[in-house]
Amino acid sequence: MNGKNLLNSMTEINPEYITEAEFPEVRMQQKKHKTMIRVISAVAAAAVMGVTAGAVSEVFNHRETVESFLSGDSREKLEEQELVSNYTTENEHFRMTMETILNDGFQLYMIATLEPLDEDAQNFLETYGVFGVDSEFHDTDTGELLERHGSAGFHTENGRNLMEFKFGFENLQSQSAEMTFSLRERDYPGQSYLMEGLTVPVDFISNLEVLEFQNEDGESVWLSPFEMYSHTQDCMTTQINRIYLVKNNGFSTEINDDFELSGLSTTGGASALHGEIAGEPYSYTTFDKIINIADYKAIEFKDMNSGEVRTYSLKSE
Repeated sequence: MNGKNLLNSMTEINPEYITEAEFPEVRMQQKKHKTMIRVISAVAAAAVMGVTAGAVSEVFNHRETVESFLSGDSREKLEEQELVSNYTTENEHFRMTMETILNDGFQLYMIATLEPLDEDAQNFLETYGVFGVDSEFHDTDTGELLERHGSAGFHTENGRNLMEFKFGFENLQSQSAEMTFSLRERDYPGQSYLMEGLTVPVDFISNLEVLEFQNEDGESVWLSPFEMYSHTQDCMTTQINRIYLVKNNGFSTEINDDFELSGLSTTGGASALHGEIAGEPYSYTTFDKIINIADYKAIEFKDMNSGEVRTYSLKSE
């Protein structure tokens, strides 16, 4: 089981804040697509916008962390495209390094490394090889709570504690926020203090290009370097459709859970659409590698029951 599968198996969403329905092969998060909030750490945003002319691209502080979650040449692509954050926050117990923070306007994707700084932190890691942290986003100026999310999962690999998590945003209107982390007291009694003071600044700025594909009915699917998503609740689930990315040269890459067959290992989800927080329907699938979206001219969905194929072609400007 790789890091992605392990975390997907233990990641949970706090039902107090988020209502959702699980599918057998996917992890789901509740979000509204009307508000396209785009988030990136302040450090990475400066690099993306080219604030420092002629600056040499950064490399990740912990390349092995990124390579634990993203396969192939993904790590090199992120470095070449200056999508390196390397933002470090620490207290007396832990040092957390946000290696990268990606956002395509639909979902925020982070990869981080957690390092112990004292005996309390080391003992905690020895006790909990896999554990979850909650996160909150507070307005930078007012301190108002903007968004709260369920657990993101850490696990130990090669002596390091690694984290991969994806968050969708619903109603954030602030220009900037502070992301904080915490351990639930009921899950880790007497140890919630270990994460206090760890904060990451986020700005509402997109750092990824996204392409829109449409079918003959005008329905859209969006493709970003790490995922594709739509406003249809179930179209991304591999139990319902076989999904293909069609390259410019006509070659098709199948999207499913068989890495050897498809070349892409995926996770995904869909909205539950019930309760007061229910928003527009959506579904998504995320990839285990960074892709070149300019290589693709179409996306095809083949219904597993009827055999009908729906084609979404690249939308012209």
